[in-house]
Amino acid sequence: MSATQSQQAPGGPSNARRKLIIVAAFAASVSASPPSPPSAPACNFVADVVLVLDSSGSIDESSSRPGVAKFATDIINDLAVDENFVHVGIVEFASNTYVCSNLTYDDNTLASAINDTYKANIKPDPGDRAAKTFISNALLLGEQLLTRTGRTEATKIMLLLTDGEQTCSRNYPDTGDSCPADGESYIENCYVDWDFGNSTHTPSGSPLGPYIGDLPRMCGSEAENTNNYQYRKPEAIWQAELIKNRNPELVLFAVGFGAVSHETLGNIATPGYSFKGTDIQAVTAEFQKNSYF
Repeated sequence: MSATQSQQAPGGPSNARRKLIIVAAFAASVSASPPSPPSAPACNFVADVVLVLDSSGSIDESSSRPGVAKFATDIINDLAVDENFVHVGIVEFASNTYVCSNLTYDDNTLASAINDTYKANIKPDPGDRAAKTFISNALLLGEQLLTRTGRTEATKIMLLLTDGEQTCSRNYPDTGDSCPADGESYIENCYVDWDFGNSTHTPSGSPLGPYIGDLPRMCGSEAENTNNYQYRKPEAIWQAELIKNRNPELVLFAVGFGAVSHETLGNIATPGYSFKGTDIQAVTAEFQKNSYF
């Protein structure tokens, strides 16, 4: 035996062989052990989620109605919708604002609400789902759906999807629900005390809408011809600020496409929870790529 060869004890394996046997035995023991239980889905949390979805005329004009339906369906499918986990409600808005579905964990109810509102062959009816965009009312109805009917222990989440800026205003020359004021007094009178349950535009016995926008004063030609036209775009942002101040734990997403600006979405949303895509497909792809919830 040469000096460079390692010696082996009689009847025993070499060091290298002994290490190989130990590694093989360890690998066998690992493969034989039961697999670890799967981790819980990321979305298995207790939350009440309200989707606030635009159904204005521009949604139809851009042929985005089926895309909005897919976006809402994908969001619901990504959540752990269950009696003990996530409940979902749906608010639809144009000039008028409706609760399409109360908070529920019933998949069929949610699917029907989306299908009934966003089928490709459904178009806004000027007498019902009028074609303007009343974001502030929709946010308020979404907040009231969460805070008045939601579970106290649940995280509260609201997601606004829109393709445009607000084109309606509560500030119009009239009596009753009108708010002919300026500056801070306008914000206080028109937003802090605005209650769907007490509005003359809300049918009696219906504490959570629907809110019937007054045409043409609030959303039509008369509103556009008054000096209060300037309030329309900021009203959505003012409403969102009040909601976030009243409910500091609420998470408000604001996502959109089309004519709505990045700035408006950012001012409406909880910081870090806004996004604008080129179209509804881009918005959907963003949510599929990133697990926002």
